[in-house]
Amino acid sequence: MGTYHDVADDGSYTVAWKVVLKNNGKIKVNAGEYSLNLLAGTETIATFPIATDIEAGATSDSILVSHQVNIATLGTRNTVFSIVETASGNVYKPTAVTLVPARGILDVGENRYPCRKRKLSEFRLVGY
Repeated sequence: MGTYHDVADDGSYTVAWKVVLKNNGKIKVNAGEYSLNLLAGTETIATFPIATDIEAGATSDSILVSHQVNIATLGTRNTVFSIVETASGNVYKPTAVTLVPARGILDVGENRYPCRKRKLSEFRLVGY
């Protein structure tokens, strides 16, 4: 099962991961030579150039892969994101993400039933 995320009122949500690459090859990877592609399903939705050199056998600094998506485009289905590095085609598949519309699910009327007043943020959708 994936991770559930409430989206903003306009349907937007930022997905983000920190990626660390290791150069297992015998030559240096030059900055800008390769990139990381962010896929939603099979569609590339963003590309992130590898901005620093990575020496042979070395590990990169953390690279932020961050992109704003919209529920109108992706829907509320379980979206599988993938991060693909273009040097060798290695694929990382983080946990699937389900976007949940930001809307109230309860209608609590004042003075109808004894209950304490709560902020809307205190009510959360608790899985299916």
